[in-house]
Formats: sequence, structure tokens, C-alpha cells
Amino acid sequence: MGLFSRKITEDTDLESVSTKRLLKEHRRLVLQTSDPSAPGGFAVGLSSDIEDVLERRGVPFPSPTEIVSGE
Repeated sequence: MGLFSRKITEDTDLESVSTKRLLKEHRRLVLQTSDPSAPGGFAVGLSSDIEDVLERRGVPFPSPTEIVSGE
């Protein structure tokens, strides 16, 4: 249970995280950076790293524009 409560950070081994969790975290980070009141430098870098892992796995994911427009 503790595994799921840990926050994904830049130090997280993204290859060991499930695809479902990466997709969820990617969406959360994109929405966080679309909020002008939230600092986004860290989130943008981590979001890009997650996209790289998803691409290597051959998993399609929505673009930031698609995520934001869906909200």
C-alpha cells in the first residue's frame, strides 16, 4: 500500500512505475502546469520524462492541449 502513496518525483525510477499510474501522473502534471498560479518548471520536466517512458512502451497518451481542452 505504501508504494501507491509515494509521490512520483524526478528521482523516481519511472521504468518501474505502472503505465496506468504514469498516465494518471502525466495528466495531473499537465493540468498543474496549465494553472498560471502554480510553478511549472519541475512539472514540465517530469512530464516530459514520463512521455519518454510511455513512448518507449508504445503507449499512446493525450497531448497537453488535449488534456487541457478536455477539462
